[in-house]
Amino acid sequence: MNICMLTRVMPAHGIGGMQDHVHALSAGLAARGQRVSVITTARADGVERERSDNVEIYYLKATRVGRYSAAFWRDSARRVYDLHSAQPFDILHSHSIGAYGVYRAGLPRRLRVPLVASLHGTHLDVLTTAWHTDFSLARPL
Repeated sequence: MNICMLTRVMPAHGIGGMQDHVHALSAGLAARGQRVSVITTARADGVERERSDNVEIYYLKATRVGRYSAAFWRDSARRVYDLHSAQPFDILHSHSIGAYGVYRAGLPRRLRVPLVASLHGTHLDVLTTAWHTDFSLARPL
């Protein structure tokens, strides 16, 4: 099975529950023989692609680090389309609203790929995480 995860954050962005969950889920699926790609926001250090625990992670360089944005919605849909064209996905997995741009572009229907979503946390959790993430990005040490 070829799986595409869409999320705004991964462990390279900082500490937090959603990024740890996406990484652990992706690595666990890869360890069981699944092909897993993760599409996420840019990294502060400019890395655009890495392989971690047999998972391909794509950091979209023209997006805001750890933030949803119009650029993320647009570029994530393009990346899904390009990757799917090279090796078709069997499922798209959105973490929170990570696949909103993919959905808005109509890709699940056009590509005939199911889209599932896992919701993480509460509004208070999102605000708390944003506060800590902003602080860690401003002072990475």
